[in-house]
Amino acid sequence: MKPPPFRYHDPKTVSEAVGLLRSLENAKLLAGGQSLMPMLNMRFVLPDHIIDLNRVEGLSYIREAKGALEIGAMTRQRDLEFSDAVRARWPIMHEALLQVGHRQTRNRGTLGGSISNNDPAADYPAAVVGLNATVHTTKREIGADNFFTGMFETALEPRLYVHPSHVRTDLLRRTETSTYCNYKGYATYWSAISYDAVVEDIAWSYEDPPPESLPIKGFLSFDAARVDVLAELPPTPGS
Repeated sequence: MKPPPFRYHDPKTVSEAVGLLRSLENAKLLAGGQSLMPMLNMRFVLPDHIIDLNRVEGLSYIREAKGALEIGAMTRQRDLEFSDAVRARWPIMHEALLQVGHRQTRNRGTLGGSISNNDPAADYPAAVVGLNATVHTTKREIGADNFFTGMFETALEPRLYVHPSHVRTDLLRRTETSTYCNYKGYATYWSAISYDAVVEDIAWSYEDPPPESLPIKGFLSFDAARVDVLAELPPTPGS
């Protein structure tokens, strides 16, 4: 299997990477690539642009500061595995590392990539929550309890929410699943029903978000790892 065609971008600084992410439509960030590359090959994701973070300066480090252990987003899992500071300060993280993949994948995989992807099968999100860690972005600091909001979803800004008028809502059925995010409120989940097939919790929406998230009220977002969404739409609030 081969990935779909895309344009490759190779920024060298955080500001350059952020600028590309803000200006490019349908872009994906490449960290270690242990989740993204298989998803590309299987065409589970169809980005127009790939922004490679591997040569961005200043994103890989393990350091102690002000009584806390700080880990850069592009720090390799292999470096964490053999870090004396991680073993001493965060033994639960060290134990989790040993359960993830194998040494070949840990040579490439990053902590930031894993928690941003928030695959329910991954061990790092649970370890980060258990350690009561704080995630630092270019805009704010987010406690781990509020960072992970649902399957493959975090408190990071969404890339696309779709107005229900552009969705076959007759094929969606509301489920009993619900998650909560401090920045967006309670999420309502939807299953897709087609003929005799049912795909559980494939989409979610925020029906009563707080004022700062009102632009996405009622809009739908889909689990990109489990469904292909073909959208021919103008830019929407929240995208």
